[in-house]
Amino acid sequence: MVATLKFDLTLKEVPVELGDKKYTLRELDGESRVTYLDSFDVNVTLIDGKPQIQGGALKGFTSIKFLTMCLFDSDGKAISEDFLNKLPGRVVEKLHKEALKLSGLGNITKEEETEAKNE
Repeated sequence: MVATLKFDLTLKEVPVELGDKKYTLRELDGESRVTYLDSFDVNVTLIDGKPQIQGGALKGFTSIKFLTMCLFDSDGKAISEDFLNKLPGRVVEKLHKEALKLSGLGNITKEEETEAKNE
């Protein structure tokens, strides 16, 4: 007999404080995940449920743009690129890594993202 797949449909969230303001870092929904994965100029295959990249790099899809799909203010409004561009790089990097993990995309490396920026 085949086991039934059962899922919790709640998007995973992590509370974030930037200065004195509170935000929410949220797992990508299906549409945003497809948008992100479609931004690759590569072959992406799933191995053990995780995307594996073969060839190429991201096409102009920066960690900042990625975070606009994952980081929300207290009213649930997505955070703008302008706001994120003003944050310290170490903060953006940490948020990006956490957002990748939340969305099950932890195998995409910073090197691959940097490569895309240099194209």
